[in-house]
Amino acid sequence: MGKSASRSRGVAKNDARVLDAVVAVLDRHGVDGATARRVADEAGLSTGAVYGRFENTDEMLIEAWLQRFRHVVRAGLERSISMAEGSAEAERLEIPESYDPVAERLGAYVIAMSPRNEVLAEVVLPEVDQWFHDLGLGPQMAMHRRSSRAVAIAAYFGAMLTGGIDDALLPDWVHCLGWWESARKVSPHFADALPSNLLPIADHVSNEDELDVLLSATADVVARAGVSGTTITRIARRAGLPRSALYSHFDSRDELVVAAAARSSWGRSFESRRALMELGPMGIARAAHHYLDPASRWVRRRRVEFFLAGISNRSLALGIMEREQSIVDAVLADEEMQSASARESLRSLLAFIGILATGAFVLPETSRVFHGIDWRYGLAPMIEAAFVEIDQLERTGSDEVDPVAS
Repeated sequence: MGKSASRSRGVAKNDARVLDAVVAVLDRHGVDGATARRVADEAGLSTGAVYGRFENTDEMLIEAWLQRFRHVVRAGLERSISMAEGSAEAERLEIPESYDPVAERLGAYVIAMSPRNEVLAEVVLPEVDQWFHDLGLGPQMAMHRRSSRAVAIAAYFGAMLTGGIDDALLPDWVHCLGWWESARKVSPHFADALPSNLLPIADHVSNEDELDVLLSATADVVARAGVSGTTITRIARRAGLPRSALYSHFDSRDELVVAAAARSSWGRSFESRRALMELGPMGIARAAHHYLDPASRWVRRRRVEFFLAGISNRSLALGIMEREQSIVDAVLADEEMQSASARESLRSLLAFIGILATGAFVLPETSRVFHGIDWRYGLAPMIEAAFVEIDQLERTGSDEVDPVAS
């Protein structure tokens, strides 16, 4: 009896070591880089010991989800909704001592990855779908409340995914949700009148037909297999070109992937971003709603996969950040604003739109609850509040106003 109890304690201790190692490896190498060898090295065990407990890396991810990630992600979603809706409970929210920001971020990564991993999808997606029902996103809720909660959840997921690349890329989710406070005060109700024209969403296309084919093929392969599963051979096959054609434009697969990531971003050309500013709140909301239609599945999947890979691929992360920064800088320079605070407020709005788009891309892939939601009901009042704030800063010329949570 004593030996049996001791053996059980030893097994439990090894299980905990392996799960701790899984979390550490995921944080360091990303979801696709979580190999059994890396986990074994991190845990100080043999690969045989790891495989004695888990059949494969998918099973390790599932166990990490069940034991480490799902509870903190669910709590994070509830916090984001409470903050966005300005409920009385939000003012009393305290981060528990047991809070684990790494587990929360990695849990969001696992959810984002699940649609292309059948094993994870069987376990993770039904549970997450039920969460959203429990959080009041079922069809029984009024559309404006469903849409507002959807935006809050999108902000949460977007910040979790983009924040993993670099804190300098976009503000974290607490920061970006500051816009909600001013949105509630300025425009608590959604206006029915919307412009009839939709923003044409188009990435920059070069004049080189072969290069365009290569970039499109790379993005398609990434959407299907992730960056780690994207090989020169698969790209060439998808493009219908010889492997040598790739090397006539790029020195390596990584360079090609970075170029495809820059091209596959939503509204990332200067013209599209500038057009967003000219549309105004309702136009932006309508354009974003149109873009988040289920028909855009491949475009959404590409962007999510690039961000997931950016966690462990520094060159890819830098490519995304540099592309984002250069376009935002170009828009700000074109605005000719007199107030430094107004410029920074516009920068925050552009960053928020990027964070929101990234998070919203995850949701239709994750839960059928989000199909049919009219995102305009949640987006329009929030963006309108941001524009009002920017306009006030520009007219006053004040550099003393907080550009995010005025």
